[in-house]
Amino acid sequence: WKYKPMACWSFPIRGCRNNKLIPPPASQEEDENNLGPNYPGYAWFLPCVNGSKVIPWKKYYKKEIEYYKLLGLWK
Repeated sequence: WKYKPMACWSFPIRGCRNNKLIPPPASQEEDENNLGPNYPGYAWFLPCVNGSKVIPWKKYYKKEIEYYKLLGLWK
Protein backbone atom coordinates (compact mmCIF):
# COMPACT_ATOMS: atom_id res chain seq x y z
CA TRP A 1 0.00 0.00 0.00
CA LYS A 2 2.89 2.39 0.58
CA TYR A 3 3.39 2.57 -3.20
CA LYS A 4 -0.24 3.35 -4.03
CA PRO A 5 -1.59 6.90 -3.94
CA MET A 6 -3.63 7.50 -0.80
CA ALA A 7 -6.80 8.07 -2.84
CA CYS A 8 -6.46 4.52 -4.22
CA TRP A 9 -5.79 2.49 -1.08
CA SER A 10 -8.20 4.44 1.11
CA PHE A 11 -11.13 4.54 -1.33
CA PRO A 12 -14.02 4.89 -0.53
CA ILE A 13 -12.98 6.27 2.87
CA ARG A 14 -12.61 9.98 2.28
CA GLY A 15 -10.07 10.98 4.92
CA CYS A 16 -10.48 12.32 8.44
CA ARG A 17 -12.32 15.26 9.94
CA ASN A 18 -12.21 16.14 13.64
CA ASN A 19 -10.23 12.93 14.25
CA LYS A 20 -13.04 10.81 12.77
CA LEU A 21 -12.89 8.89 9.53
CA ILE A 22 -15.23 10.14 6.82
CA PRO A 23 -17.21 7.02 5.85
CA PRO A 24 -18.34 5.94 2.40
CA PRO A 25 -21.63 7.54 1.29
CA ALA A 26 -24.63 6.01 3.06
CA SER A 27 -26.91 6.43 0.06
CA GLN A 28 -26.69 7.00 -3.66
CA GLU A 29 -27.84 10.59 -3.10
CA GLU A 30 -24.93 11.21 -0.71
CA ASP A 31 -22.36 9.91 -3.21
CA GLU A 32 -20.44 13.02 -4.26
CA ASN A 33 -19.72 11.33 -7.60
CA ASN A 34 -23.40 10.86 -8.41
CA LEU A 35 -23.74 12.65 -11.73
CA GLY A 36 -27.27 11.58 -12.56
CA PRO A 37 -29.17 8.53 -13.82
CA ASN A 38 -26.64 7.63 -16.53
CA TYR A 39 -23.71 7.54 -14.09
CA PRO A 40 -25.03 7.36 -10.53
CA GLY A 41 -21.68 7.54 -8.78
CA TYR A 42 -18.75 5.30 -8.17
CA ALA A 43 -18.48 4.50 -4.46
CA TRP A 44 -22.12 3.57 -4.29
CA PHE A 45 -21.56 0.45 -6.39
CA LEU A 46 -19.23 -1.11 -3.80
CA PRO A 47 -20.79 -4.04 -1.90
CA CYS A 48 -20.29 -2.56 1.56
CA VAL A 49 -21.86 0.74 0.50
CA ASN A 50 -24.89 -0.33 -1.50
CA GLY A 51 -26.08 -2.96 0.96
CA SER A 52 -25.71 -6.07 -1.21
CA LYS A 53 -23.62 -7.45 1.64
CA VAL A 54 -24.49 -6.63 5.21
CA ILE A 55 -21.00 -5.81 6.45
CA PRO A 56 -20.38 -2.62 8.46
CA TRP A 57 -17.96 -0.39 6.55
CA LYS A 58 -15.50 -0.21 9.48
CA LYS A 59 -15.24 -4.01 9.44
CA TYR A 60 -15.08 -4.21 5.62
CA TYR A 61 -12.25 -1.64 5.50
CA LYS A 62 -10.43 -2.83 8.62
CA LYS A 63 -7.05 -3.10 6.87
CA GLU A 64 -7.34 0.35 5.34
CA ILE A 65 -8.23 1.81 8.74
CA GLU A 66 -5.24 0.04 10.31
CA TYR A 67 -3.02 1.61 7.64
CA TYR A 68 -4.46 5.06 8.41
CA LYS A 69 -3.41 4.48 12.03
CA LEU A 70 0.04 3.19 11.04
CA LEU A 71 0.66 6.38 9.05
CA GLY A 72 -0.53 8.50 11.97
CA LEU A 73 -3.46 9.89 9.97
CA TRP A 74 -6.03 8.70 12.49
CA LYS A 75 -5.89 7.73 16.16
